[in-house]
Amino acid sequence: MRTLRKRKNVLTTVWLKVNISLEIEELRKRIDQVDLELLKLLKERTKLASEILEVKKKLGLPFKDVKREKEILERVKAKAIELSLDPTLTEDIFKRIIGLSMSFYRDISIAYLGPKGSFTEAAAMKFLNEANVRYVPKPTIREVFRSVESGDVNMGVVPIENSIEGSVNITLDLLLDTPLKIYGEVELRVDHCLLVSPGSTMEDIRVIFSHPQAIAQCRAFLETVIPHAEIVEVNSTSKAAEIVRNLRGAAAIASEHTASIYGLEVLAKSIQDYHDNYTRFIVLSLNEHPPTGFDKTSLIFSVPNKPGALYNALEPFALKNVNLTKIESRPTRGKPWDYVFYMDMEGHKLDSNVKEAISELEARASFLKVLGSYPMAKRRS
Repeated sequence: MRTLRKRKNVLTTVWLKVNISLEIEELRKRIDQVDLELLKLLKERTKLASEILEVKKKLGLPFKDVKREKEILERVKAKAIELSLDPTLTEDIFKRIIGLSMSFYRDISIAYLGPKGSFTEAAAMKFLNEANVRYVPKPTIREVFRSVESGDVNMGVVPIENSIEGSVNITLDLLLDTPLKIYGEVELRVDHCLLVSPGSTMEDIRVIFSHPQAIAQCRAFLETVIPHAEIVEVNSTSKAAEIVRNLRGAAAIASEHTASIYGLEVLAKSIQDYHDNYTRFIVLSLNEHPPTGFDKTSLIFSVPNKPGALYNALEPFALKNVNLTKIESRPTRGKPWDYVFYMDMEGHKLDSNVKEAISELEARASFLKVLGSYPMAKRRS
């Protein structure tokens, strides 16, 4: 009797396992079907996005619509909560879906101050980290401007300002005459390292190569640790690494990432004088960026050389409650002791208060050029 009961229990267990296995298999088949439907819908979405991008290309419209992407992500997060899904994970999934749609648009190219491994390349990748984007290194900032102006590339990325050393003057000067617009901005934390060929020591270093701003940002280290070394300025930190790769007794100031690209060793890390060292980069384009609700506007102006002229020019921005985030004077070329002012403000030039303030400035200034309105870079943590 006990044996029969035991056999019955075994058979029951087997029967349950078989039924559970069949149930799991059936559910898995349904999951496979859902996955297939998702892929079909994903293909359809990608096709529609590709068609939109082609229309934008024909009309000369900006291909990246930050405001639209933000609206999509806000909508799917709200729907995820409604459907008891994790909103953060859902947002991440849709960011990848948007990126997949962009990856089928194969004509995007961005010029940057190179060569490969520069901080400007990192900024370009941070701005538009999409598959199939072509990143084109250029030897000088001027060449980046020319590449975008000629239509050889869609966009260009150049440094404009450092939190320690201030503005990059060549960029400011080129903005004065170019037809290009500022389409975006990127803030990047800059951590400088001393790079050498493998096996080199501090005592071996006779000459140090780097960009002028990088050299200035590491002045205390250079003067105290290797005061005997000759300092040579080059167009970029990655160019310095490229030179040092083939030169004994030389060092470069560049990033740790650059060392891996050029086969160099990091002899010292974080050699900048101040820990909170950030560089701001601007994205150049022949297109203008539409409002996103979180924008910045940049412009250049000059005023008559008379008492109260600058106060008179800035007054409309205070009256219209427009927050100015930067103002800097710069000498004009060909006119000694004549200056223009570079100014950044919060808001888009199409925002009513910004538009009215700029209109009043135009009436009071002797010269005005709006450089562009663009999405504000994400705040540093």
